[in-house]
Amino acid sequence: MTPEEFAQAFDEELERRANTEMARLRREVSRLSEIYGSNDLSRLFAKGPEPLGMSYWIRKHEVTTHYDPQKGIEYTTMHDSGERQAFDTGAVRDAAEGKPRLELVSPFMEERLGLWLEVGARKYEDRNWEKGIPFSRCIASLKRHVMRFQMGLKDEDHLAAIVCNAMFLMHYQEMIERGVLPESLNDMPGYCKEGDK
Repeated sequence: MTPEEFAQAFDEELERRANTEMARLRREVSRLSEIYGSNDLSRLFAKGPEPLGMSYWIRKHEVTTHYDPQKGIEYTTMHDSGERQAFDTGAVRDAAEGKPRLELVSPFMEERLGLWLEVGARKYEDRNWEKGIPFSRCIASLKRHVMRFQMGLKDEDHLAAIVCNAMFLMHYQEMIERGVLPESLNDMPGYCKEGDK
């Protein structure tokens, strides 16, 4: 294959992947619109002077999936850092450096957090929290649970509630950055100026 033929094949493959990723993104937007509402999600495709369309998605995220419409299956391709780790058995895997170390997360914390979320789902509904709660309400709840834990009260799992509120805040930060949830959820006073450490 000549360099020109390779370049053309590469461009065609990139276009194919972009089209299938756009189809996958549209399905994801449709799913999220059921949770968050279509008005908020319109920001995914129109934010500021430049539309948040496929070109933005390719720049920000490596295209990693393709969709088989006949089988209705979405396949995920493998990221490759180019680094390898060899094991005594002879097996080889991609290097783990720079990847989340989820195996270091406490399973006891996960279980208690999951139980706390189950209580919340019964009280409200599944994924109610994903719709968005103002930061100030999450912080107020978190601080109350810290206080009650300090008091030695055991009427609720206060530590699970603390972790849960912190999780909400982290999730909302990510959703605001992606344009899925409104920036107005961050109703904190803003004590620091931009650029402050």
